[in-house]
Amino acid sequence: MSDFEQEYQQYHSRLNECITANKAAVFNALEAGGITSVVVRFDGVGDSGDITDVAAFTGEKPVDLPQGNVETLTTQYPGPITNATQPLADALAQICLDGLESIAPGWQNNDGATGTFTLDVAKRVIALELGQQFTDVSWSSHEL
Repeated sequence: MSDFEQEYQQYHSRLNECITANKAAVFNALEAGGITSVVVRFDGVGDSGDITDVAAFTGEKPVDLPQGNVETLTTQYPGPITNATQPLADALAQICLDGLESIAPGWQNNDGATGTFTLDVAKRVIALELGQQFTDVSWSSHEL
């Protein structure tokens, strides 16, 4: 294994450690704020991408995300894990973007990807629906 491959594998281990810790922190904050579910939409193409919409719910009723900060962990390749304090909305975006990085590295590149994260607070589950976009070519032959 090359040094790069080893460093990248270690980065992904650190990233998954951050996701686990941040998942607990985000769910605790959502639960304390009476939120039962959150839907986070994202879109990426052409080497950039981001969160496009966040909707929080109490039951079926749309509500605002609770205010306040959350203690989180963060890491960047090839750096170490660091502590951060950030608003709940930012922590929520971070866990989703980190999840995308973990599951589909480069999700925003070329034709990109789009999708939805659904957080079920009672079950403490984050479900991801991921659509990876691509350009296709349809060939045919003809005689004139």
